[in-house]
Amino acid sequence: MTLRWPLLSFTLALGLAVPQILAQNSNADSELKLGITAYGKAKYSDSIDHLERAVTPNPKAVTGHFYLAESYDSAYSEECDWNCDANERRRARAIEEYTRCWNWNPQIRRR
Repeated sequence: MTLRWPLLSFTLALGLAVPQILAQNSNADSELKLGITAYGKAKYSDSIDHLERAVTPNPKAVTGHFYLAESYDSAYSEECDWNCDANERRRARAIEEYTRCWNWNPQIRRR
């Protein structure tokens, strides 16, 4: 009988949390699609913004991290005329994101 109230509390809490979790996943999916679309249009700054929001609630989303790496890589310029610190941060973030994809997807390592 003493287990009934904690179980009820847990069930209610879970019931209240599920819609928020589903909404986060739906938002993440939407952000992923927007990010990939922006990447395809060579709008790398927009792509980065969307993809950062897509991978935050789902940090092991390999597709999101791959396109994020590609976006940072595409936004990086080897010939920096101004704001070279920001340019180097983009390069570092691209490497970081590529490394995540490499570590999480063993099939990439086999190629």
